[in-house]
Amino acid sequence: MNKTKINFSGRSAIFSGTAGVGLLILALGSITTSSIHALPAVQDVAGDWFGFFNAPGLPPGPCRLTIQFQQNRSFSGPLDIELPPDPCNVMISGAVSASNNVSFTGHNDTTGCRANAHVMFSDFGDGGALFDGDLKLTLGDGTQPKGSVVQLRAFMPDPNMPPPDMIGDYQGNGTSDVNGQQIPIIIHIARIVCDCIDRPPATVFAANLGISTAMFSAGYATVSPHGEQTTHDSEPVVAYELLVIGQGNDANARIMGAFHVHAGVSPCIRGQFQIRNLDGTEDHGQFEAFQQ
Repeated sequence: MNKTKINFSGRSAIFSGTAGVGLLILALGSITTSSIHALPAVQDVAGDWFGFFNAPGLPPGPCRLTIQFQQNRSFSGPLDIELPPDPCNVMISGAVSASNNVSFTGHNDTTGCRANAHVMFSDFGDGGALFDGDLKLTLGDGTQPKGSVVQLRAFMPDPNMPPPDMIGDYQGNGTSDVNGQQIPIIIHIARIVCDCIDRPPATVFAANLGISTAMFSAGYATVSPHGEQTTHDSEPVVAYELLVIGQGNDANARIMGAFHVHAGVSPCIRGQFQIRNLDGTEDHGQFEAFQQ
């Protein structure tokens, strides 16, 4: 949050008569018009977040966060993580900063489970968003698994404009921006899934990914129902914003792009991919995959 500070030098000034009052008014007017800036908008992080928690020594667990209440930059809601032998269910409270950093903590006095997270909030408009960062747990047995968390919030559905039919298999190729290698891309978009409170299931899909040799067998996808008329290679295209997350045994993946509908050509997904490994290494690049 930007803060306006007014500093005084400590020197005294003597104003006399009307001229002194006028100078004081001019000085205050200068402060008012030049120093006060509009505060940054508060990001809306409320809603249902679907994703995964992955830590060394534990199988990846589905991770559901429902932010039920937000006031200014503060928020709260239940966090549920499926872990063996028992899930970790806590009520969290947190805050979102002006720079899109999000932190939250929570605890469950009955089970002894505690959670502490720091994630980056990425807003893609129309409700679609990603949480991506680190989560540390303290379980009832005293163990403290620490790993990565990636979560997706769905694009808002439109009752007058259903999302495009994108269920199917997509294959293509990508190029790593890290090492320049050409890599195969496989994306599978399955049935519609979601038991959202305030975002009906029309824009959320089950998904799994294959990027290079890494497989992400569990995942979610969301697509905006609002298409944008554009062109690709001089041909007319309707593009729908798309987000996909995938979880593997030791890495997670994100796809940020668009579902493209071409006249007379197979639909395709174009955009960026990112892979985040548990050891801290990452890969990212561009890709294109066509429906088979």
